Amino acid sequence: MEKKTHHLTRGRYLTGRRCKKRLWLECHRPDLAAEGGDAPAALAAKLKDGRRVGVLARGMFPGGVLVSPDLSFGQALAATSRLLPTAEVLYEPAFSAGGLLTRSDILVRIKGGDGFKLVEVKLGAGLKDRYIEEVAYQALVLRLCGVNFRRVSLVHLNREYLHRGDQYDLDELFTEIDLTAKGEFILPAVRAETVRQLDVLRREASPEVAFGEQCPECPFASHCNAAVEVETVSYPIGELPHLSPKKRQIYLKRGLKSILDITEEVAGELTPFQKRAWAACRSGEIVVDRALLKVELDRLAFPIHFLDFESYSPALPLAGGRPWGQVPFQWSDHILQQDETLEHHEFLADGERDPLGEFARNLLLALGEAGSIVVYNKSFEISVMKELAHLFPARRDGLEQAIRRVVDLLEIMRKTVAHRDFHGSYSLKKVLPAMVGREYADLGIQHGRAASGGYFELMDEDTSPERKAEIRSALLAYCGRDTEAMLFLCRKLADLAGIALGRRREI
Repeated sequence: MEKKTHHLTRGRYLTGRRCKKRLWLECHRPDLAAEGGDAPAALAAKLKDGRRVGVLARGMFPGGVLVSPDLSFGQALAATSRLLPTAEVLYEPAFSAGGLLTRSDILVRIKGGDGFKLVEVKLGAGLKDRYIEEVAYQALVLRLCGVNFRRVSLVHLNREYLHRGDQYDLDELFTEIDLTAKGEFILPAVRAETVRQLDVLRREASPEVAFGEQCPECPFASHCNAAVEVETVSYPIGELPHLSPKKRQIYLKRGLKSILDITEEVAGELTPFQKRAWAACRSGEIVVDRALLKVELDRLAFPIHFLDFESYSPALPLAGGRPWGQVPFQWSDHILQQDETLEHHEFLADGERDPLGEFARNLLLALGEAGSIVVYNKSFEISVMKELAHLFPARRDGLEQAIRRVVDLLEIMRKTVAHRDFHGSYSLKKVLPAMVGREYADLGIQHGRAASGGYFELMDEDTSPERKAEIRSALLAYCGRDTEAMLFLCRKLADLAGIALGRRREI
């Protein structure tokens, strides 16, 4: 049987720059990748955003001919070859040379001159080093194909652009950066890198790559770790909180495969945060700084609000927003009164209108003017409330007062509690089952990315009424579980500290 030839694309090139083993596995053994990552609806949202941004960016270079994305790559190559001699502007032309493939975003014939300008469009809101490499990769392929290009540029979203609700102002929405000089400067290095990567793809077996910063988010991490003895031990050293990859390698070389291998002497090198986790793993018990925990919980004032937001970040802004701004669409508020009675209020936008105004109005009604507002990782909720205060000046005083009442349960947990079943993470999804025996596994939506994707699907006019009802139910259950989880955690912490939950006081 003829051996399959694997080519490089822009995406594969970037993968290979990060990890050659992942490059090989993606081409030769994609079946070894773990399931997960973005939920289908969240991925669909990203793809839709990408298509919309790409189409809008073409408006900066009008009059072009689209090489249809529905064509096979071979068909796109043929169409590009046919159109290139006479076209002034081409959208998504295809090129192939020396095992390298690419479909460029825009190719513009330079007016009054000889040659073309290559334009790369990005969803991001700034210049990143990898964008320069992507542009240089494409420039290399075009040069190998004999295309006479003179300039290369990057078009990206302008993070400072404020959308005022009418049509997008393309000159303000996008920023174009000339990358000709930077692309030419790294072109020899990119060429050498493609040679190395093509050599990797021709190998019979994957290369060996040491554990590093590239590993935690890799879909092949489980496959790679299965062959590493340290990952089969209880409480592997990598679960020590805030342990850098460099320090991890040092400990492994010293024979410290598990947190349990850390001696009293080595523990002297740990931070207080890490030492608490080490002690929890060794004892098998919850390790608590009761005195500090009591001080932290004594700050809580009734009625105690347990609050959580869900949001999505569209590349193209809504009216009054900026590219990639947080758009909150849902909140849940469990309210604990001093007499132990519990109330629950919630809000979920209908997916048909701009949710911001109704979100802010209903939120302030629920929060009132008294009581602590407990959140998990306050930077997010506070940033949302600050943005709402900017957008709705009439609600600024109420939102700013609410911000002053915020207490971060995540900070309290990190400062006072450790449990070996956290496995190095203080995310609510890890902490909740370890501390109070509750989980998210019974929910239709189980993490924030899926919630964002669910709301995207809720907004889609093609989603059936039955499916929308199902999504709404799942979203409400998920956000409500988050605020309920904080309530349960606070009760557990109060038990550990040996106190009643909170005291009445003015804020």
